[in-house]
Amino acid sequence: MLYLRMLLVLVVVFLIGCGGGPRSERVDPVSGPSAQQELRTMLERVVETGQGGSELGVVMEKIDALEKEDAALATALRSDADELMSAMGNTAAIQAKAREMLKKLE
Repeated sequence: MLYLRMLLVLVVVFLIGCGGGPRSERVDPVSGPSAQQELRTMLERVVETGQGGSELGVVMEKIDALEKEDAALATALRSDADELMSAMGNTAAIQAKAREMLKKLE
């Protein structure tokens, strides 16, 4: 009798554990901000701080990413970014060039 009860419990547990197959759920990919928006954000930071350094490296990366979206704009901004990089140490010149680049993004 004990054997039948144990067998019944095992069968019930087995059947409950095997219910349903994998469920398929549709997951929509989430798109992040565009390369142009990210570049705008970085340039706004440069205008606020007037600092060069690592932020300017990120600006160059964002320009490379922008090239896939708008090659002509990326080319124009790349020459401005080169001037921006050469202005290292000159806060006013960095801010002015970053503002000029922001205007091209509008």
